[in-house]
Amino acid sequence: MRMKLSLFAYLVLLVWVVLWKLEPPFVGQPGVSNVKLVPFISTDAFGRSAPVEVFINLLLFLPLGVFLGVLARHLSVLSRVAVSASTSLVLECTQFVIGIGAFDVTDLITNTAGAALGLLFVQLMLRYAASAQRARRNLTTWCMIGVGCAWLAAAAFIWLPLHFVQPDVGPLAARFR
Repeated sequence: MRMKLSLFAYLVLLVWVVLWKLEPPFVGQPGVSNVKLVPFISTDAFGRSAPVEVFINLLLFLPLGVFLGVLARHLSVLSRVAVSASTSLVLECTQFVIGIGAFDVTDLITNTAGAALGLLFVQLMLRYAASAQRARRNLTTWCMIGVGCAWLAAAAFIWLPLHFVQPDVGPLAARFR
């Protein structure tokens, strides 16, 4: 039960970070968003495939792999990776449809790779732990602590007087086109 609540809290935060970058939710202008089908190539001045963004995408989706590794043991590894890829695809499509960001294949790849790393971490923990039950209990505790810390970091970011807004997403995007 605790793990499922942590998963829910993580997914809410993930959607908020990916879609609105911790800003208040808004709907942009449909039809204004870009589609980037060539992965890992920067096609505009904003450098969407910057190494730091790739790394952040890996980190954002790593917990999804951990959650799926612990909660969806009945699914094959390939199915869990497919669930991760589908989650990323839904978020990318949502950004595009509601006009708040670009559909980026690089994000699909890095998000899925991040979740796969989380799955690998769980598999290694279960394989090398003295007890699989103890390993799952530890993973549950770490997930709860991690999600709690992520929410605290998000709250701190919201209350900080200085905010970073990417020029290619959100209400400011029109000024840069």
